Amino acid sequence: MAVVLIIQTGKHKGRKILFPPEGTLLIGRDAECHLRLASTDVSRRHCELSITENGVLVKELGSRNGTFIDGFLISETAPLNPGSILKVGNMEFALPGKRPVTAEQAKPVDASNDDDIAAWLTDEGETEDPSLEESTIIRGSVAEIAAEEEQVNLEDYSRHPQAQNAADIIRKHWQAKEQS
Repeated sequence: MAVVLIIQTGKHKGRKILFPPEGTLLIGRDAECHLRLASTDVSRRHCELSITENGVLVKELGSRNGTFIDGFLISETAPLNPGSILKVGNMEFALPGKRPVTAEQAKPVDASNDDDIAAWLTDEGETEDPSLEESTIIRGSVAEIAAEEEQVNLEDYSRHPQAQNAADIIRKHWQAKEQS
């Protein structure tokens, strides 16, 4: 089975890397590596990709800066699924193909409208179900809430790029909402 990676970053973006015939691809700076990346962000023996009957597996080899799949740091061995992005140092590689649809993605979207949602909401003290009495209702602006509650340090998300992106999007949304 011929497997390729497509370079996603740098001057070679779009070029394809073909796996060696033995089915393993060693990535790092060392002369013995199949794919040598000349970057101090890449360890001498950074990670190893291997073709198995279940697809491509990525094995982290104790690199200093880590190996990431779709923005998540891997610690040992993890599958590289079609459509996923492998990040080694500052280089990114894609395994061609479409990502499989998960059960969560296949669920139909609830097409509730604003009237339906408004009917679900109640004022304080109007709940008929005692289990809902401990629900949190947030009133006031984000600035008032942040002043009352302990601030979340967004720097804690720096090792999780997707969490950082989500936090940035939420913060920008609320800032824009407060300005309007």
